[in-house]
Amino acid sequence: MMKLILHLKLLRKHLAAIISITVLAGMATTLYALVKSPGNYDATIFISVGIQQTDTTGSYDDVRAADQFTETIQGWMKNPALIDRIKKQTKLDFGLSAHKQEKQNIVITFSAHSNDDADKIASTVISELIKEVSVYNQAVKGNFRLAISDYSVTEEKNKIFIIAAIGTILGLALAIALAYFRESIFRN
Repeated sequence: MMKLILHLKLLRKHLAAIISITVLAGMATTLYALVKSPGNYDATIFISVGIQQTDTTGSYDDVRAADQFTETIQGWMKNPALIDRIKKQTKLDFGLSAHKQEKQNIVITFSAHSNDDADKIASTVISELIKEVSVYNQAVKGNFRLAISDYSVTEEKNKIFIIAAIGTILGLALAIALAYFRESIFRN
């Protein structure tokens, strides 16, 4: 019981410093989150690849070919020239992540600072992929196409609040640790 009273006295003695450091840490992390946030809108582009059927191929062969072609599109999303072209057209800086979801389907995700930016990026990615597929088809005499291409944008909620809360808690922990450290130095 006596130790608890000593701890409470120590915290009361340094209460102003503890509150100040905690508030400053909370404000600093909130400001950081507002300025350096990687994006408040998450977007997902869904693409389903198809192949225009011809008399020389069967539907199973077409499905397999389209399935394998999704890996080609996934590789294109790592092509710096394509990404730079999209960034120049949108005049925005962002990062893309693409992965194959199921046979013939690919999902591309990214974050943007506004809903309009996300719309601009998604529509540009889709139009550039349509162009790439056309160039590819001409080069290999293929019949691939984007059968379905759609996107959705969702707003991130409470991200800034969570960052601010974590910063405030870390600030409180730091302030208490500094109070104990200061007390141990002046006691000796």
